[in-house]
Amino acid sequence: MNIKVLIRWLYKKISTYNLFIPEDNEQVNHTPITIRHQRYATRLYILLLILSTYIIFFTVFINPQTEIITISDITPSLFDQLRHDHGETLSCPCSTTIISYENFVLNTLSTDPICSSIFVSKQWIQSLYIPFASSFLMMDFRTTAYSQFELLAAFCSYSQEFVSQVLTDIDQQQLLTIELLVEDEVRSQVIENIKLIRANTYVQTSSSLTFMQIITQSNSLISALNTNAHLSITTGDLSIPAMNDNETFLLTINPTIYYRKNMPLFVFETDIYSCNLVNSLVPSGFYSIPYGFRSIYDEYWPDTILSQTSANISGVVDGFLSGCTPFDGLLTSTLDCLYSNKCLEQLTDYFPNLNQTNFNFTDSHLLSNRQNNSLYERLTNLFIEDWTPTINYSKYFTNCAPLLCTYTTTDQNSLSYTIIFLLSLFGGLTIMFRLIAPAVIHSLLIFEIKLASIREIFQWIKQINLFKSSVNQSIDATKNKQYLITRVYLILLAGSILTLLLFTSLSTHITTMTISNPSIDVYRNLQDIHQDTLKCPCSTTTIPYETFISLSPNFHQVCSSGFVNDAWITLLSLTRNGLYNNWPTRAVHQFRLLSTMCELVNETVIDAVERFIIRSLVTFNVLTETDFIIQSNTTVNQFIQSTIINFALLLDTVHLFLQVDQPFKVPDYLPPSLLYEKATDLYNPDSWKLIFSLTGMFNTNGIFNNCMCAINPYCQRQSGLYNWVITSNNTDVFIMTYAIPGSIDGCYALDSFLLSTLECFYSNSDCLSILLTYMNTSYNVIDTEIPWFSPEPLKYDPLSNHFLPNASLSNIIKEMMIEQWNYQASFNIYYKTCAPNYCTYSYTARTYNYIGVITKIISTIGGLIIALRFITPHVVNFIYQFFNTKNNPS
Repeated sequence: MNIKVLIRWLYKKISTYNLFIPEDNEQVNHTPITIRHQRYATRLYILLLILSTYIIFFTVFINPQTEIITISDITPSLFDQLRHDHGETLSCPCSTTIISYENFVLNTLSTDPICSSIFVSKQWIQSLYIPFASSFLMMDFRTTAYSQFELLAAFCSYSQEFVSQVLTDIDQQQLLTIELLVEDEVRSQVIENIKLIRANTYVQTSSSLTFMQIITQSNSLISALNTNAHLSITTGDLSIPAMNDNETFLLTINPTIYYRKNMPLFVFETDIYSCNLVNSLVPSGFYSIPYGFRSIYDEYWPDTILSQTSANISGVVDGFLSGCTPFDGLLTSTLDCLYSNKCLEQLTDYFPNLNQTNFNFTDSHLLSNRQNNSLYERLTNLFIEDWTPTINYSKYFTNCAPLLCTYTTTDQNSLSYTIIFLLSLFGGLTIMFRLIAPAVIHSLLIFEIKLASIREIFQWIKQINLFKSSVNQSIDATKNKQYLITRVYLILLAGSILTLLLFTSLSTHITTMTISNPSIDVYRNLQDIHQDTLKCPCSTTTIPYETFISLSPNFHQVCSSGFVNDAWITLLSLTRNGLYNNWPTRAVHQFRLLSTMCELVNETVIDAVERFIIRSLVTFNVLTETDFIIQSNTTVNQFIQSTIINFALLLDTVHLFLQVDQPFKVPDYLPPSLLYEKATDLYNPDSWKLIFSLTGMFNTNGIFNNCMCAINPYCQRQSGLYNWVITSNNTDVFIMTYAIPGSIDGCYALDSFLLSTLECFYSNSDCLSILLTYMNTSYNVIDTEIPWFSPEPLKYDPLSNHFLPNASLSNIIKEMMIEQWNYQASFNIYYKTCAPNYCTYSYTARTYNYIGVITKIISTIGGLIIALRFITPHVVNFIYQFFNTKNNPS
């Protein structure tokens, strides 16, 4: 029963609750209608207050707050902690943005002990010198030992100087670091850059060595040790031995030929294994030959075709090889003997000067913990066994010298902050809703009963008095002043609210958003919208180029044609007819040079590409697709240009060497009186007189045209097919019967090669068929087991071929014979490998949304009302007093 009473009492209290009862001193009629309207206003006021409190509470409690924190006095440990806690937003600008490697990078090298051993000392090298070394067989170690160890010492010296320059270049490299990088990022950038520099040195060295071998072979440059050429003396008539005195003798020079007894006869017929066509190798040792067979072994090695007698070998030098030149043999040698005390001791039996030294071979031999690498492999690595770059991160940190770090924190408001904030708003809410609720009810009633008019509204506004006083309420002057204060107060309040509304609604701030595990489509969408502020840190910062770059060059079609086939070169060698000026005589060297050039550029490019793609792209944040394409294109173009420039520089250097030094070479076929020797007594060397006739160009009629290569290295003439023609007076004339388009003869095989074009060998020319017919004439008169070979002509397609048929081989070679590089870079694969775990972007947004604007105004309006209610009467009273004093000075 008591509960019912309580419920009735609560219901009565709630239904009759009235917050808008006028003060007792206000003269207002308390009619039932007025009281009912006040109760409506009370209920609306309570409803608005409850709803607004609820909304504001959860809006403030849930809405995150962003704050930028600045930390000074940065230390490495503090940076690591900040990086761990705030890696997404941490920013630590460096005061020094460009730092040289020499300030924080140390390169530790472990070099091959061969270059610090006695085997590169002058004493050791001089001990191997034998004045008559060229009198031994070409595969005899005594022939090449002095030269090979001299080369070894030179290679070591070259490597040391090159490494010193490389280290200097590395020290001068600069790390661009706008912001402080973590240790792994610094390490990856530095190591990748050092890898690039090392790869370039490898390509330069390997290309230089291979190119020198090719040039020496193709141009038939003569070794002073009689290894790749031998000299013989005959009479002026080559069919008669030189046995008489007081005669002129021809000094002939012919290349030495590699021959084994089990080889077919065509090797002898074609000279296909001669040293001016191929580089052959045999183990070095100590040989002796039977009496009377010396001249045979000078021309053929290691066996001879004219005798079943073999050279006697008394010892082998382990790991050393002999070839057409000491250079060729040394590059492929593994130097095993230098690691064996027993092998070194046997050298004293063949090099007498070693017995006069105090070498202790037990102490001098190299340690056995070596890899079985050729000298070529060691040299291309600059005799470096281990290269360890050490990054001193502390020194890098000191040079970067960050003055401060900033990071952004985003937290939810605490419950206590939310309650305090709500309490600060409560006063303003109550005042605002006490004004709003009656006005809304009154307006609804006005529109409902339609009794109010505009005049009544204005009259009501005029009669608003917010500053009523219980004293002197009946005095009109006092009431007018209160009306004025009310109007001034309302104007100031409205102006203040409007100003606050504009300031709050127009205020902006930077907001940072985070997207987890964005797909590439999401990334592209974000990039389109927030390209200036988007950052997506890569989970994999070091990405090998081979992951997203494909580079597959297409070489000139001649490199895959029959013109570089051994069958074609063999056929050219077979069909040489001995005429000095004739095309097949020189063509065999040029096509061998073309074949080796194709092999060299192919190996150089493939090796360069392999070393390029194992390098890595270091990106801490995902590159935009545009930046990725630009950076990839720039990187690949730089690689292509540097590869081409280095190769062209090498070619130009060797070409210049040939033009300036004019080294003596094995002639293709000697013309009359090129070299001859006069002697009054063949067996008395003092009577010998060697006369040189300088080489030069002959015109199409076989007449010397006064262009001597020693004076003018640019001598050249049209190459063609020559024949002996019988004239009307029965004399033989050596004339050109066909000028080969695009084929030029120069002083050296390299000159001829670079000056010529390949236009003769394209399908749109009948030149090739003419050459084949001419060669077939010689082929048919030779009894040989070699099959005929007819290469397919080249075909020119203007859509796919970069080089024109009449392009000089000089231009083709300088572009490394590459038609197209066929480069592609995949952004999708790059993005997938980068694999960002999140993306952040910032944008400028309104500081307050509409709820925030309302909240801000409500939180401020309470204090504003109190301040204006206090200030406004004093301002109006001051103005009243001022004007009263002015009007009534007494």
